[in-house]
Amino acid sequence: MLDTFKNEVLVSYRNEVYRVRDNGAIYRLKKDGRKKRRYDTVWTFGNESRHHPYLTIASERVHRIVATAFHGKPPQENYIVDHIDTNCRNNRPENLRWVSRLENALLNPITRKRIVFHCGSIERFLDDPSILRDAKLSKNFEWMRTVTKEEAQNFKKNILKWSKRDSKRKFICENDCSIEELLFQQSDVGERYRYVKSLTKGCLQYKWIVPTYYPCCPTVIKEDPINEYFRNITKGELFAFNDKYPESYAVKCALVDGKLFVLCFRDSVKPWGIVKIEFLDSYYIHSSYDSFFTEKGAEKVFALLQGFVWEGGDSIDDFC
Repeated sequence: MLDTFKNEVLVSYRNEVYRVRDNGAIYRLKKDGRKKRRYDTVWTFGNESRHHPYLTIASERVHRIVATAFHGKPPQENYIVDHIDTNCRNNRPENLRWVSRLENALLNPITRKRIVFHCGSIERFLDDPSILRDAKLSKNFEWMRTVTKEEAQNFKKNILKWSKRDSKRKFICENDCSIEELLFQQSDVGERYRYVKSLTKGCLQYKWIVPTYYPCCPTVIKEDPINEYFRNITKGELFAFNDKYPESYAVKCALVDGKLFVLCFRDSVKPWGIVKIEFLDSYYIHSSYDSFFTEKGAEKVFALLQGFVWEGGDSIDDFC
């Protein structure tokens, strides 16, 4: 991507001169009369660090160089660069802006949601900013990377969508890049789960570790994706399979509050299971809802999920 750009400018930054492209790449000029240094006259996006998420060149942070080149010098010396989409390795000029630390907390909806997640509210953070400093923030920078213009646009759209949600669900990316624990997410019960890519394109798994095929899953996204999936399922047909566990077959399915629930059977110690399927951010999300020793236990929960009255009595699953 180094050579994919439209504009290139020359900028002076901290006694160095750089050529800077609008894809976030920089080129440090060699100083007259000086020996060529390691990073002189080489186009680069910068070097990654294990200790922080930013790209650097000879200890200088690339995002500040790019921001200076395309947005001018900061209004004040203590201003910082806000990565609007929170991908600190996306140094495209449109993803950068000079802000004060307070503006960074209040104006960026993504940063604001992160603060609220850890501190409870913006007001509590403003009263005691040390709350955020003391929070157990994720050190996972692996998902951050240099992106194309199209990738940047898709990512920003999805993460802004996430920032407007009320729930604390893990963010789901619309494209195929790997993004794990992106915004320090955890479930309401304090457990951490990662979304796993399924072996079927367009599917992710939650609380379901082994990547799995879903042969009934629609291959083309239509206007009503959950109903389309529902229509694809036939009793007795193969519903899910992988290389580690026995195949699962559909017994029955039901639509409940915009979600699809599938009662399945497989040859295992707990042969009965219920799978929940949702459609979020262009992905079918398959979650392991529950598993059972007996058909009666599975049928009871499946009936209650749909709001039906269960009159079949208890099963061994009620006491496990």
